[in-house]
Amino acid sequence: MKNKPLNLNWVAVNRMILAGVALAACSSLSAQSLEGEFRKEGSTVRASYDELTQVFQQSSAALYGDIANGYGVVMSADGHVLVKSSEFALLEDPSMVVGKKRYREIEVLAESSEWDVTLLKIDAEDLDPIVFSESEPVQGSIVLSNSSTSRLRRRAQLGLIAANARSVGKGSLAVLGITMKAGDDGLRVSGVSPKSGATDAGLKKGDVLVSMEDVDLTKGEEVADIVKEKSPGDVVTVKIRREIEQEPEDVGEVEDPFAFAAEAKPVEPVFEEETLEIELRERQEVFPEQLTRNDMMSGEFSKRRSNFPRVLQHDTSLAQRTTGGPLLTLDGKCVGMNIAFASRECSYAIPANQVQELYQDL
Repeated sequence: MKNKPLNLNWVAVNRMILAGVALAACSSLSAQSLEGEFRKEGSTVRASYDELTQVFQQSSAALYGDIANGYGVVMSADGHVLVKSSEFALLEDPSMVVGKKRYREIEVLAESSEWDVTLLKIDAEDLDPIVFSESEPVQGSIVLSNSSTSRLRRRAQLGLIAANARSVGKGSLAVLGITMKAGDDGLRVSGVSPKSGATDAGLKKGDVLVSMEDVDLTKGEEVADIVKEKSPGDVVTVKIRREIEQEPEDVGEVEDPFAFAAEAKPVEPVFEEETLEIELRERQEVFPEQLTRNDMMSGEFSKRRSNFPRVLQHDTSLAQRTTGGPLLTLDGKCVGMNIAFASRECSYAIPANQVQELYQDL
């Protein structure tokens, strides 16, 4: 007797298979659930890298205003320290702790707006400069960052490299703070940000840009080419053409005003040229970022978190006040300088090679 073909509802079968897989997965996860001490922030895991807190203690600086607020990387035995510029600028009467010693006399030597890094000098001797790694970490590498701190003891926080090194942000760091539209009458200003140097200089919607830095302008790309070579705080010379508002002609009393209006000739516009000195400002100051739901769940992220030439991304949950310090591997070598807490589970570090080149430049 031949077997009859089975008449199965394959949709139902597939659903049963998927349900079985899901149950098996849940059972497996339950069996593999780690006890608290073995999780990322658990006591046993922390103990495995606890000795590396000594590197943070001796080779990174804790910055203080009223409270601990940021870190720095010790670059030389005689007191050169790199810090995050936009956070350091917020501190009133700043001081610095390296090891267990507090330094109150801090000299600002140089600054890079491109990287948001400032080089400081303290009156110190025999400090332990950070030791840099000769290789760049790959995705999945374990890294350590400064966590919360006290004067007597640093803490470390564990994370993973989440992406290959890359640039973040678009466009130049410095901006005029305007929008433009090219037309038959030239490059016309269609909008001006109220927080821009252009507003302070008196530039208005409707003005036509004639030249910038003695370069004649006909399209927006020409403005962008000039500005991208500048830094926030630089001043550019801009020549504009502006229509002069004309007073209406006083014709006195007329018997039929409508007839007069019909016969009146249109007034020819009159223009004047004017030269303005416009200060360029940082993009995020002039055009604030639109917050996402993820941003609102992140707490206080860094004042500046984009427009960096090259960064390493890692998943360490830092905070605005815990950026600026070194990013270490498990052998205590520095692979970068934490430069921004971008959002929940996303932090950026300047790669070690760029940190060393930047230090030499400054």
